[in-house]
Amino acid sequence: MVVKFLLDTGSSVNILDQETYNKINPKPKLQKPNMEVFAYGTDSHVKLLGKFVTTVETKQKYTTAEILVTEGKSGNLLSHLTSVELQVIPEIQTLQHSKVDKICKNYNSVFTGIGKYKDKQIDLIIDPDVQPVSQPHRRIPFHQRKQVEKELKRLEDLDIIEKVEGATDWVSPIVVTSKPKSKTNEIRLCIDMRLPNTAIKRKKTSFLHCMIR
Repeated sequence: MVVKFLLDTGSSVNILDQETYNKINPKPKLQKPNMEVFAYGTDSHVKLLGKFVTTVETKQKYTTAEILVTEGKSGNLLSHLTSVELQVIPEIQTLQHSKVDKICKNYNSVFTGIGKYKDKQIDLIIDPDVQPVSQPHRRIPFHQRKQVEKELKRLEDLDIIEKVEGATDWVSPIVVTSKPKSKTNEIRLCIDMRLPNTAIKRKKTSFLHCMIR
C-alpha cells in the first residue's frame, strides 16, 4: 500500500494514524507499545493503539521500520532515522579531527567570535487569524537574578538582543537554565516560543510516498 508520510527530522519515531492503518489490507497485527510518545511542546502523551514492524520502501531504497499507530487521523510521520535509511535525506558523516582542524584553520574568521547575519531582514509569514499573546513574566529564582541581568547586558553588548521601547503585540517569557557542565555556575537564557510558533507559517513541507508491505 502506498502511504503519504511527512518527513520530520526531529521525530524519533514513525507514526501512522488510525485512518491510514484501517485502509491497509491485510492489516498488520498490533503489539502493545512499550513507550510513551509526546508531541513537540506538549506535556500530554499521544494516544497509541499499538505498534508493528514492517518493510517501508521508496523507489530507490527499502528498510525495516517500527511503526506506531495513533488514534484518529492526525497524519503520518517518517522519523529521522528511517528517512536516512531510505536515503531521502542526507546523513551527516562525522569528520575526522584532522579534517576539522584543517577547515577551522583555513576559514578561521568563520569560527571566531559570534556570527551574525548582516544586511538582511528575515520575513516571517504570520497567520493573521492567530491572536497575539502577551505572556506574563516568569518568576526568576532570587539567586539567579544577578546572573540574568549580567547575561542580558552581555547579549545586548554583543548586539544579539536589543531593547524594545513601547508596546508590542507578542511577549514571550525567558526561561533560565543552568549550564550543567559549567564550573563557574553559568546560566543559559532561552525564550518560550511555543505560542508564537503557532502563528508562524511554514513555507515548504516535504512529503514522501512510501510503500508499506
